[in-house]
Order: sequence, then C-alpha cells, then structure tokens
Amino acid sequence: MALLNNKGKVIRELGDSRTAAFDEYLLAPTELRTYTTRDGLTLPITIMWPLHMEAGKKYPVLINVYGGPDAGSIYDTWKPSLMPQWYAKEGIIRW
Repeated sequence: MALLNNKGKVIRELGDSRTAAFDEYLLAPTELRTYTTRDGLTLPITIMWPLHMEAGKKYPVLINVYGGPDAGSIYDTWKPSLMPQWYAKEGIIRW
C-alpha cells in the first residue's frame, strides 16, 4: 500500500502485506494490453499466460466475453482469483 501524488509518483510506502511465503506460490504471468477491433475501437484486455509456457507450442485459448455497458472486467490491478490460476496451471491462455 502506498501514498501517491496526482501524477502517480510514490510519496511514501504505507505498508506491505506480502510475506516470505508469497514468493513460494506459482502465479501465472498476467499482462494488461489493448486490442484494436476491425472498426478501430481500442479495448483493454488482460491476458493470463500458462505456467511453464513453451515457445512454439500451441495452447488452447479461453476468451471471456465482455458483458456490456457497466460490466467492466478489466482492471489495472491485481485481483486474486483461483479459477484463472487453475486455467494457467492446466496450460490454457485466458484473455
């Protein structure tokens, strides 16, 4: 937890709830990206990659469909959820 100014610069660290055990968990790498549709609309997407991903190997993809106005599901923050981690463990790309 940190205190930031209006430009996003960290002013002061307020606390850290991570323990040494946190680093022992294998969490799937996750990226926040954008995707531009054929009609030029730019949408934010979150991609969660499989654990132990191998270059050149084909992976199944699970796409979560956007639910409409005011049903946002993409956030620039870490949201712990076990189901996406299970997909990553099973070798499924989720976006």
